[in-house]
Parts: sequence; C-alpha cells; structure tokens
Amino acid sequence: MQNIKGPIPPACWIDGVELNRQYPDTFSLPSARLRSNAAVGDLIKIGIESDERGGERFWVEIIARIDDGRYIGRVDNDLEEGWGITYNDYVMFEPKHVLATR
Repeated sequence: MQNIKGPIPPACWIDGVELNRQYPDTFSLPSARLRSNAAVGDLIKIGIESDERGGERFWVEIIARIDDGRYIGRVDNDLEEGWGITYNDYVMFEPKHVLATR
C-alpha cells in the first residue's frame, strides 16, 4: 500500500458528527451504525476544510478497517490543488468523518 496521506495543516477532515450537532435541521448524515460499519469496497464521502480555503467533499473507496475503528480509503475523484491529496491517494479517517454513503 502507498503512503497514507492527510490534510495539509491547517486543513483538517470535516467532522460530520459535530456539524450535525450544530445544525441538526440542515446537516444530515448516515446513522452511527452505517458510519461505523462500512465494508471494504464501499464508497464513502468525506471532506476536507480550512478557514482559508473553505471545504471540499469527495468520495473514497474503503480499502481497510483498522482495529481501532478508523478506515483507510482510496480517493476516488479529483480534488482541487493545494489540499495535499489527489486521485488514488490513500487516506485514513474516522467514522465521524463519514458524510455520506453510496
């Protein structure tokens, strides 16, 4: 497996659970059960954000699940430049970062 990448600081993964807590009427996300039980091969939408750039959401294919509950996924679409993550990169994230499932 290639190197696992993450957002270039000060960017970070979007915390969907926190956004849903702050904006329950306008920000929905999959149930905790769905976010925590994705299987290898599933497509999951996550996002990256920073105060300077705003945010971007994108799809990743689940490649592995780590014993501590985090996922490793392969980025499945192109992102704008500057995030430090590109198509086919491997990323690691938590269930709270899952914004949608397909």
